[in-house]
Amino acid sequence: MYAYIFHALWDVLHEIFVSEISAGITWTQVPAGYAAFCPTYDIIIAYYVYLNLDRWSTAKEKA
Repeated sequence: MYAYIFHALWDVLHEIFVSEISAGITWTQVPAGYAAFCPTYDIIIAYYVYLNLDRWSTAKEKA
């Protein structure tokens, strides 16, 4: 769960800093819409994991 949150933060910071210096860094360019899609996906998955963590822990203990 924390990995998804930190990855979303990384994506946002990457977009901010690369947009400032991206003139000569072609290998860090991402497709249009990626800057909005990837952090959004990460946060949604982190929230899904958070909501189901107790259920998965209980199922693991029963097994």
